[in-house]
Amino acid sequence: MSQQHPSSQLGERKPFVIGYVGNVKKNKQFFEPFVEYCNRVRKNICSCVEIVIEKSTQNIDEKISSDDHDYEWIKKQPRVDVLFFKVTDDMVIEKSDIHAARRLKNLQYYIDLHEKDGMKVVEPLHVTRRFLDRIEIHNFLETQLASSTNVKIPHMYFISEKQDLDKLLLQQSESISYPLVCKTVAACGKSETHHMAIVFNNEQFKRVVYGDNNDAMQHTVSTPLIAQQFVNHNSTLYKIYVIGERVFYQIKPSLKNLSSSQENANIITFDSQKPFDSSISDTSVVESSLTEISYDENIQSEQHDFIFKQVSNQLRKALDVSLFGFDLVKDCRGDATSCSQYYVVDVNYFPSYKGISREILFDYIVEHLEQRVEKE
Repeated sequence: MSQQHPSSQLGERKPFVIGYVGNVKKNKQFFEPFVEYCNRVRKNICSCVEIVIEKSTQNIDEKISSDDHDYEWIKKQPRVDVLFFKVTDDMVIEKSDIHAARRLKNLQYYIDLHEKDGMKVVEPLHVTRRFLDRIEIHNFLETQLASSTNVKIPHMYFISEKQDLDKLLLQQSESISYPLVCKTVAACGKSETHHMAIVFNNEQFKRVVYGDNNDAMQHTVSTPLIAQQFVNHNSTLYKIYVIGERVFYQIKPSLKNLSSSQENANIITFDSQKPFDSSISDTSVVESSLTEISYDENIQSEQHDFIFKQVSNQLRKALDVSLFGFDLVKDCRGDATSCSQYYVVDVNYFPSYKGISREILFDYIVEHLEQRVEKE
């Protein structure tokens, strides 16, 4: 039996209270429309308020010290039943920005203050930090998916600093399997995290890491970086969104099949957040509409629906998150009939959920948060 709602009194159920924290971009794109939706459409079920984690009157030059932190104003912030947030941008810069560090410290204080009296948190700060670093996510998923028979993650090389590439090429030059996708270790927070380069040989690998005056550094990917094994997937990428137990997927055009033996292959650069140029993608693959996968086990679905649901559940439990997205490709070595193995090539926390209508997205978010409130 579900726990009695925190806001219930004498058996009468009152709307539960949702708290949120976001940055300027996330507030405009998601939280502000979500608040309006809750107040207009779901006011009998919930209300939504912003939790302020920075004083508007704070001196911009003020320094932080461990003993002079004033938390009294945070104690006056509203008590909520469930809190969710997107603060990864602050996490990326907290070591170099005292204001970002202060905001995160304030948020953690608010969580510690109210979690002990029943407030639910979606998701804890230490969990969302995993999504900042592609190395950490890779290593974590490699362990979690080790026993999986049909879902893996591509092999990768880690280049912490430029000299690491020299060591790698000296020790493993013959065993490196090209093509490789080079991307920064940082997974979010900066525009360069979406800039990627595909290399086909050692010389191109060096150009991407060291730079080349002849191409005005356009191919360079900043270190530290990872070089991920490119998986041929017939230019078909499955973008999957998860909201609790609800799973959506969309087929999107992707990079065409590549080979290290391609003659005169040039370095391929692209922005992972923009559509691929027709010169590097297969234009016959058409973007599909977004499809929701039924989580009713009695409803028959296509085989890939089963795989998508299975992987979503694996990642949700392994990462201990409920609002996330990931990209999946199906290994196609030469032709479509040989496709068998799936690979997770990217994972994101609290994505944009692009393609899901606002009303459905907000409705499912409310549903999920309500379930978290009622869960013992």
